Amino acid sequence: MAFNAPHAPLQPLREDYEKYEELYEKGWDEIHAARIARQKSMALFDHNVDVPSRPEHIPAWKDLSAAQRNFEVRRGAAYAALVDRLDQEIGRIVEDIEQAGELDNTIILFLSDNGACPYERPSKGRELFPYDRASNWNDSTGWAWARNAPFRMYKQNQYEGGSSTPAVVHWPAGLKTKAGSTVSTPVHIIDILPTIAEVTQTDIPSAWPKRDLTNVSGESFASLLAGGPFSRENPIFLHFQTDRGLRDGDWKIVNLQGGPWELYNIKQDRAEQTNLADKYPERVKSMEKQWTSMGTDTAHLMSRLVKPLPKGNNDAAPIHWEWSDYQSDPSTTISEASAKRENPKRK
Repeated sequence: MAFNAPHAPLQPLREDYEKYEELYEKGWDEIHAARIARQKSMALFDHNVDVPSRPEHIPAWKDLSAAQRNFEVRRGAAYAALVDRLDQEIGRIVEDIEQAGELDNTIILFLSDNGACPYERPSKGRELFPYDRASNWNDSTGWAWARNAPFRMYKQNQYEGGSSTPAVVHWPAGLKTKAGSTVSTPVHIIDILPTIAEVTQTDIPSAWPKRDLTNVSGESFASLLAGGPFSRENPIFLHFQTDRGLRDGDWKIVNLQGGPWELYNIKQDRAEQTNLADKYPERVKSMEKQWTSMGTDTAHLMSRLVKPLPKGNNDAAPIHWEWSDYQSDPSTTISEASAKRENPKRK
């Protein structure tokens, strides 16, 4: 089932929104810190993560104007209300399966499609409640940073903040891992089809009438469900417009907004804080070759999307014309200021 929410426009039901009206008055600094603390207490990661500091393009919560804080509190509550409703509707599905006596023998896989959305497109009816049909609110970069803790960057970027999302599997009759355990072996959404085919003993057709089928790119991770190891034959390929990435075992190359390749050891540096590209140039070169080959032959990208990236380092602070502009004139709303920014695509 593909739920559209939580996603802009942020239009929750009133009964859900009112549960969270005061929760986000703490602000994103405190909430980000609380989420990091809870992750540590849960031992969510294999070892302590070197958490990046709040990025320059997001101000401290205390430095926002009163009007900005007021809207951000309400916008945070609206988003939380959408997550609450998602939980409720998934609960209805699970209850129905359980009543049918099929819960133990049903594979439930829950995941999101990407990291948090930072794009501040114009929000209409800021003075209204989000459940008012005349309102139409969009996302906030500040809350996207808090939601992506402890990772860097956002949706559409190929750092962990835009490409690494959690998944939950429930299958009492077949899952052999310890209940409540966390597995850090990376898999990709393209792996779901071959995995389901294997565990249900179903053949994926190699031919179909009036269709030219291509090979399935994913790899079955049924061995993980059985409590064993899983080793990929091919790296995980990542791409969105000018943002690229490739995950091969513990190593990952990634770039930002058309900039040069960066290299990280994800096992040791989960939040991608230490760029090792200068230290291991041959590894970057080899992985870049892999990315280009997969982009051309598997993803079938246009030639302009696989052209070589610039060399060197990109030390400039990242910015995007649709990220929230918290430094605008107080008489201008956040969303209006962002809408007035120059769109580089229009050049």
